[in-house]
Amino acid sequence: MNEKFKIALFRKNILTYPDDSKGENWFEVLYALGELLNLRIVSGDKTKLTQDVLAFAQSSVGIYVAPAFYKRFPWSVRELNQKELLFDQLNHYATTYGTGDFSTPGHSIFEQEYERAPFNEKIKPKKFRLMSESEGAKIVLADAEAMLKQTRPLSDTDFDILKAAICDYGLNAKTVASKNTAIRLMLAFRMTRYVGMLNLSDILKVVDELMYVWYPGPYVQAQSKGKNPLTNLHLRNQDRKWITALIDRKFEQGGPTLNVTECFERKALWAGLLHHLHYKPKNSTARAFVNAMRGNKNYSTYAAMEEALKKNGATTALEVLRHGKGSGSVLRSMNYLLSRCKSDAEIDRVLSEFDTATNQVILVQLLYAYDLMVRNGTIKPRVFRFTKHNLMATHTEEQKEWLARKSFLTQKLAERARDKVIARLKTLWKDRFGKVYIDPKMKQIAWPISENATDAGIGVLPKGSKFPLDMSKTLRAFTYWEKVDDIDLSCVGMTEDGKSVEFSWRTMSSLQSEAITFSGDQTSGFDGGSEYFDIDVEMFREQWPDVRYVIFSDNVYSMVPFSGVLCRAGYMLRSEPNSGEIFEPKTVESSFTINSATTFVHLFGIDMKEGTFVWLNTASGIQTAIAGEQSQWFLVDYFSRTDTFTVYDFFAWSATEIIDDPALADVVVSDDPEICEGKESYHSYDFSRLAALLS
Repeated sequence: MNEKFKIALFRKNILTYPDDSKGENWFEVLYALGELLNLRIVSGDKTKLTQDVLAFAQSSVGIYVAPAFYKRFPWSVRELNQKELLFDQLNHYATTYGTGDFSTPGHSIFEQEYERAPFNEKIKPKKFRLMSESEGAKIVLADAEAMLKQTRPLSDTDFDILKAAICDYGLNAKTVASKNTAIRLMLAFRMTRYVGMLNLSDILKVVDELMYVWYPGPYVQAQSKGKNPLTNLHLRNQDRKWITALIDRKFEQGGPTLNVTECFERKALWAGLLHHLHYKPKNSTARAFVNAMRGNKNYSTYAAMEEALKKNGATTALEVLRHGKGSGSVLRSMNYLLSRCKSDAEIDRVLSEFDTATNQVILVQLLYAYDLMVRNGTIKPRVFRFTKHNLMATHTEEQKEWLARKSFLTQKLAERARDKVIARLKTLWKDRFGKVYIDPKMKQIAWPISENATDAGIGVLPKGSKFPLDMSKTLRAFTYWEKVDDIDLSCVGMTEDGKSVEFSWRTMSSLQSEAITFSGDQTSGFDGGSEYFDIDVEMFREQWPDVRYVIFSDNVYSMVPFSGVLCRAGYMLRSEPNSGEIFEPKTVESSFTINSATTFVHLFGIDMKEGTFVWLNTASGIQTAIAGEQSQWFLVDYFSRTDTFTVYDFFAWSATEIIDDPALADVVVSDDPEICEGKESYHSYDFSRLAALLS
């Protein structure tokens, strides 16, 4: 079985064995899974277990992890004074970045010898299912089919699984719900099958994806200069021919997807592309299009909408937008239209758009946005989020932008809009399922709207999911890596008014304490490096009473993207942080691979006031090598996401009846494999299947 599929199944707490497995030494393997990794097999034929299954599980959780800079962390770190901590690191930097000697992992010269106490903690085992590879393949294929049905872009990990399912199992990808996925498949297999589902204007998205995948150097270089990569094209001849074939195919097909008006919104880019392709139209429609893109007039829908807004008001502008770009664009422009309504009648008319809306993904996105406005207020600087190629960039409104803004909504209006959205979603989902058992823990699981950073591993939850921390335990965040010298695990503490304090390699020599301890900055980890933070939440609250949020991040100081190295991250919960090994696989709650095409990712956080752990799972589009250089305040919105809408809410609104006995349910929503056995079930880690439910 393809390694990608094994990893995908392991994320779902499933281990697989070859169909012809004879299970030599199966009992020893079963014992080792429990003793070394704390994995308990709750279903499947245990006599089929093999050494290969154990080795795969070990590599997935992490067992051969390089020692940290302070090998006896955290006790030995707290024993050193500030000068010793600082000198240790400066000496290490002088050897590595100073003389260029990265050959040997660096360690402290002041750290004392210390014999760790034996590991002896009571830990709740992780329940795993065991099945044959052919049985696992059915689950992989079901997931891949769900990926084809979901309208949101896929994470890089899921897209790789989808490609492999097409190649290895012959998955029939005849129809694709997401244009983004269709474009990526077209490029991956150099086919034109999906061009019919694209609008003519989407050809620019194809070119952008082509540039990003096959011309990464020029693409990144253009972005670093603040330019659009499509303004300076240097495509190979074969790529020019392929793009030309796509355009010709669109004009051959004709129909509603040949919406030339949309192309006027990026008229200059179209003119440049046509020039670069030396495009020669093959029919009169294509000829008229080329002349329009090279002409002086602009007939974009947004220009027409603005004209209608000035002359006839928001309701007419809404109709112009609907006619030109469809109902989805109307929903995306709701705030803009509502803010320009001049009467209650206009507001009522615009809000009535929700009564017939069918795009469930946009409705859920609006639900999150409006509820945030209701709770946090609407008269304040906004944070804009832009996600492209699964990387997020943000922009916070500056004061001059805030003063010039016209798109203000009152809290009362935001509340009306939110209630309209909720009512519409409940109508769309009413009686969708029969009798449903929902684990109360699903109230902590946010709905997976955009999961794009770190989903290849166990214990990964949708962005904004949270759960209460056991205050008797220490949270140990970790990262370890190979194929690059220096990756940094950092965290930033933020007060409720946005002020921040940085806990990182450049500050921790003076901030080490019982409340927060850092394992030292390992800068010679090409063949294996690791870093850790220990946080005692109760003690941290006492020492840093003004800090409300703590956000953990990983960044590659060596400025190589995570996709080009081997890096894993996660966290453990430890009752006795000085006992056992620093990296104790039994205590790992989550361990995942970071493979985003960026140098900076946000991992997870802690709400110190609530004492909750929050998933952030966000890859930054800003290529930076140091934490603390950019504001992370925009992430605070995710700390309250489960207050708005959760997996529990979706199934509660969709059920004919919510029942307490999973044995009597038609659908079971839980992460416990034992109560899900033999039932149609959904879990917190079923990102693709859950997302497909909104298609």
